[in-house]
Amino acid sequence: FSVSQYQNAAAAGAGSYDSRFQANYRNPVIDGVSGLFQTATFSLDSRIGKEVEEISRNYFGYGILFVNDRVMNGVMQNNYFTANVAYHIFLDDNLYSHLAGGIGVTYARTSLDNSRLRFGDQYDYRDLLTYASTLENIAAYPKSLSFNAALMYTRHDGKKFLQTGAMVYKYDKPNVTYTPLNKAS
Repeated sequence: FSVSQYQNAAAAGAGSYDSRFQANYRNPVIDGVSGLFQTATFSLDSRIGKEVEEISRNYFGYGILFVNDRVMNGVMQNNYFTANVAYHIFLDDNLYSHLAGGIGVTYARTSLDNSRLRFGDQYDYRDLLTYASTLENIAAYPKSLSFNAALMYTRHDGKKFLQTGAMVYKYDKPNVTYTPLNKAS
């Protein structure tokens, strides 16, 4: 139900296969209105140095993640592009348990379709030509940069599977207005 790199950056390269593609789409219906909130997530990850893995069993993983979050049928869109790297260390000879640490960087960009916004006299970009009262202070394509770090422990055998982890991040949402009073972080 979720893309693993979205949950934990240390999951990059942690699949059973050499490369893995994951996708998720969410479109909840609220009060019979579809398209109010839509989220699409795509992820691709792989391993580095597969031939070295045969000798040491430990390996690097890398991955990319793209998230498109749309509000009000696309009036506002938030796009997030993340690059993650992780190092996986096996803790036993049978490869049943391993620890992974990962770091990542996210580029976020927001876009707003001003032509579809209507708030009476508070916001109407067409009134700028007539010098009418407006609260036009929306930034064009605001962007930001965020960072994350994560740990993940996995233990499995023929009867059970346990995976737990933690991620810390500096999440900085793009500031969509010019006003100094808006604190988006």
